[in-house]
Amino acid sequence: MSTRSISGVIISILVFISGTTTANAKPETVSAWKPSSMYEMQRQFIELLKPTYDRPMHTWVHVVPDARLKTHARVMYTSETPIPIQYSPYGVFDVDTIASILPPAESGDVLLPLTISPGWNSWSKGYHVSFYGLKDSPPKISDVSLVDKGGFFSHLFAYIKHPFHSQYLGISSSNFLLGYRIGDISMYLIVGIAMIIAIIVFAIWRKKKFVHAFAIVCMSVILIFQARFLIDYAFDVTKGIYEWKVDGTYKQVGDNYAMAEKIIEESPKEVTICGDLTTLVRYFLHPIPTAVSTENWTSATHAFLSPPWDTANGIVYCREQSRPGEILQIFHDGSALARFTPLPKE
Repeated sequence: MSTRSISGVIISILVFISGTTTANAKPETVSAWKPSSMYEMQRQFIELLKPTYDRPMHTWVHVVPDARLKTHARVMYTSETPIPIQYSPYGVFDVDTIASILPPAESGDVLLPLTISPGWNSWSKGYHVSFYGLKDSPPKISDVSLVDKGGFFSHLFAYIKHPFHSQYLGISSSNFLLGYRIGDISMYLIVGIAMIIAIIVFAIWRKKKFVHAFAIVCMSVILIFQARFLIDYAFDVTKGIYEWKVDGTYKQVGDNYAMAEKIIEESPKEVTICGDLTTLVRYFLHPIPTAVSTENWTSATHAFLSPPWDTANGIVYCREQSRPGEILQIFHDGSALARFTPLPKE
């Protein structure tokens, strides 16, 4: 089974488990997950909504202030279809984003967990909550608020679980790791402060046996951190190899490798990119002239199309642009390679 199929099965199970929500005295808690990347989350949402050229996917953002001591987001809504949703605290990185699928409901009233992200803490200023749907069918959201469904020990338990969340190891020309965190505070900082305090205490006591014990503890902490990262790294490498062998894709690069190979076979004079999921292909096509569709749609000989795109009666449509042409190949992530006809005059 391909990784794309697995993603579709996960979404279907979440929707099935959630069921159809009805008006209840108490809101229902809906399952949520932490996407390994924004690219993966977008792909899953596209699979669920199935946007088209004339009905593209759109996002409606709600800003919810005052998240201090809050553990859940409460959403009241009405929808005949599932609603993909993403939410995160103010000012955090994409890796702290949480995703969920709201089930169809006439009078939906659900709770979404906030604490499953290491970016959560008890003093957050607020959250951005984004609802996805088709542009002509916006979800009917009557209220979005933040509530506390746990006490001191619930918050403490949430903090304890944060270091066990895997790190996202992406691909980028400029890459960095946030490290393991508790309440959006680096564990390295927490452990470093604890060690400084211990050094001061041992310096005051001046007992050799404590110095030796402290050295052993320091080495043990370093080894534990390295072992924790090794687990994430091994899992990421294994997942990447499996994805490459099964689908021919790799992380957020997706089908760009296959796209580049296919387009080079066509010997294009100029390539245009429509959408925001295939920009990495520029690097693979150099020195072939390549630009975004707003710059060279009318002069390009070939095009890479990100969903939603369409073709009918010999016309290729992407976003608000169209040209006579044909689709040469459709890739795993829904992107496509098109050849325009007739070719532009030299």
